[in-house]
Amino acid sequence: MMLVVKTIHDFEMSMFAIPQSAYYHALFSDKLSSIKTIDRVWRKMQEEHPHLRGEDWEERQILAGRVSRDISAGMPTLF
Repeated sequence: MMLVVKTIHDFEMSMFAIPQSAYYHALFSDKLSSIKTIDRVWRKMQEEHPHLRGEDWEERQILAGRVSRDISAGMPTLF
């Protein structure tokens, strides 16, 4: 994921002629794509192209489900 962010931001910086020293200014002034937007696009690409998911994708999904169940089990109910 971080490689995808780096690649996109590097491309945008070269396209807009933003020097590397101004990276943080460009990122926080919304001149570069938001990391959340890049993450959503990357997840959509993985959904459409499963080979991009990586070898341990299924294991990570199972672990994430187990962790979220454990967290939600300890949460008080609202109603």
